[in-house]
Amino acid sequence: MIKTTLAALCVGLLSAASALAAVSPEEAARLGKDLTPMGAEMAGNADGSIPPWNPEGTPIPEGFVPGSDNYINPYADETPIYTIDGSNWQEYKDFLTPELRGGDEAYLKDLSGRRLFLELKLILMEQEPVRAIERMHELKILQTISPEIHLTDGLLDLLHEIKGVLSWFNLLYLDEPYDPWKVYWYGLTSSLNFATLQHFGERLQMVDIESQRMIAQRQHVNAVLDRLYRINGNDHYDLYTLLSQYDTEILLYILARANNERIKKWISHYFTKLKGTKTLLKGRDLKNMGFKPGPVYKDILDSLLEARLNNAISTKRDEIRYVKDRFGDRLSPL
Repeated sequence: MIKTTLAALCVGLLSAASALAAVSPEEAARLGKDLTPMGAEMAGNADGSIPPWNPEGTPIPEGFVPGSDNYINPYADETPIYTIDGSNWQEYKDFLTPELRGGDEAYLKDLSGRRLFLELKLILMEQEPVRAIERMHELKILQTISPEIHLTDGLLDLLHEIKGVLSWFNLLYLDEPYDPWKVYWYGLTSSLNFATLQHFGERLQMVDIESQRMIAQRQHVNAVLDRLYRINGNDHYDLYTLLSQYDTEILLYILARANNERIKKWISHYFTKLKGTKTLLKGRDLKNMGFKPGPVYKDILDSLLEARLNNAISTKRDEIRYVKDRFGDRLSPL
């Protein structure tokens, strides 16, 4: 840390020396008169928003202890004249740097697209993403990301529900990798209809396969909720085939969004009891039993999986007996 500070100080001194070496004798004579020792103008601006240079510097705040980390804001009693953020920057563009004034919309467009998506992703990956989203709302950054996203009480409740669902899922110790930020992304964009969501994804340049899958799966949320509401709770295979085609993140989002205990029960049951269920018999076992490779393998394995999920079989011996009973007529002749 000390080396870094010293290096920065040296660079600053060298820069100052180079600047002084480049000025004319007339300009050098103004130092300490109408120019500060570093060459800035001493006078304030015409409207008083920039005060004159004070050679005494900023007074040391009361209570400051040199050598400690107790840094005190010397301007704590001042009231901001205005705040420039993503919603009002055009009103104050004359106060922005020349780089921003020269680019205006073009510059801000550079901050959109893929870079904006990656920045949003990093925010949603923070330890407390809900608080980060609240702060984005306070600074009106959410409006810059999408004017259709508003941090309503309902959205805030959903985000907190997502936080609770993720805590529950982590406590299951399923050793299943997943991306919590995606669940928060689903929550943050939950108010957008699918067409608006697609446009939002295009604006953020979410063109990679992973992002496209996220957007595509979001389209099916209402249909999944409807199926879950009507599903026969005794048919575990139906529940498995419905939910196994979706990623963990979208299912956790649906779990957080569902306001029906029945639906929450089925999704919880899928994660804790059904997900990852596999048959013990494989294609090579079926071949050894005398079945000729072909579409029949899928029929047999699907039927086995259904029987296993519905607790009709449990051991490998059960599976062999089940296959012989149900599919024995499809064995290849010797």
